[in-house]
Amino acid sequence: MSAHKNFFQTSDFITYTTIILALILEWFFPTNLNMSKNISISIGIFMMIFSWVIIFTAKYQFKKHNQKSGPNNETTTIIKTGLFSYTRNPIYLGIIFITSALGFILDSIWLLFAIIPVFILIHFLLIIPEEKYLRNKFGAKYNDYCKKVRRWF
Repeated sequence: MSAHKNFFQTSDFITYTTIILALILEWFFPTNLNMSKNISISIGIFMMIFSWVIIFTAKYQFKKHNQKSGPNNETTTIIKTGLFSYTRNPIYLGIIFITSALGFILDSIWLLFAIIPVFILIHFLLIIPEEKYLRNKFGAKYNDYCKKVRRWF
């Protein structure tokens, strides 16, 4: 049993779809950030690197605890160490930063605005069902973790 059953219930699907829609909007209604390209790209690259560090660190923690991520994988433990001691959703946080980074790299206001639907969709379609699943599975142990560690930041 898991909180998500298929690819359509993943952060990858939500993020890629939203980014594609933002790029389509950018194609038909071009925007720009009105800042130096060098500064914009530098900010974007820094954010991209930061995002991947967050995601790879969180994925490493999953592997270290023999916990698989993704749909159809049962959660066997609550990871409370490393990044998971600061945020319950470091991978989703990294995804938000990646979307923002692309906005800076590609000089697109549409991509920067794309973080809003990515955030909302991840929150309601992924995090809320995951939390319900984890509460049902781990009960008070998960509730205690939630009291100590924030959902996002």
